[in-house]
Amino acid sequence: MFANSCTSSRYRDLAAFKLPLTVPEAVSYLSNLSQKTILLALYQHYFPDEWACSAVDCLTCTNGSRYSDRELEFFYLINDRLFPLGEIDNFTDWDERHLEIPIYPQNTDWYDAELEQLTKTEQFLISILGCGYLLRDWLEEFGFEPEELASTDQVDWQELELLCGEQTSPLSLLNDVLTVIDHSTGCIWLDIVWENYECLTWDRKFIDYLTQDWIIAQNYLTKTAEFDQWLQADVNNLKEIVRLWNSAKK
Repeated sequence: MFANSCTSSRYRDLAAFKLPLTVPEAVSYLSNLSQKTILLALYQHYFPDEWACSAVDCLTCTNGSRYSDRELEFFYLINDRLFPLGEIDNFTDWDERHLEIPIYPQNTDWYDAELEQLTKTEQFLISILGCGYLLRDWLEEFGFEPEELASTDQVDWQELELLCGEQTSPLSLLNDVLTVIDHSTGCIWLDIVWENYECLTWDRKFIDYLTQDWIIAQNYLTKTAEFDQWLQADVNNLKEIVRLWNSAKK
């Protein structure tokens, strides 16, 4: 039994380094080997303790995956500790390796959605921005109709930011939440949508960038959740938003 196990292990090791016989096979082999080397080096860099303690083999690819079990272990660590990689099990299902880090938008792409599919807070803020319900529909949708609503062209955005800074939370969060709604936070996780998907290669500078921006994204999402809970608690809170918005009129 032990001899059979050793033979199987040796065959696996030899198969992993089987030399290609054609030019296309050689290109594919070298490309895969290069990416595997990059990913395993990144694993060692970002998670040295886990790398040292791991009992997962660097060569074994279970379930026909294009990635080794050790690479998959690295992906799970990234997903748990650095930033989201979406459906992590997708890595085992792909027919070929991907040279880019998968970046999944973490914000609602309301440009490509029906208003009814959005939350009440999203519907309200999009309407504030002039892209949602018309004023004549506000009474039915939000419980009141404002006498005045400044258009986005009329609003001084710097003034709005200053006015928000003078308020108490959660009203003070209006400007930040609007940048989330408008995809203008400057944070990749919240600003990108599928139509302008960005591709970043597996490189330290991009991993560091995505990790730092994920921290920023979580801060924005926490503010948005707090603001959402407050806004939906009382129709008077919606009226406060309109009042503050109109105060920033040029």
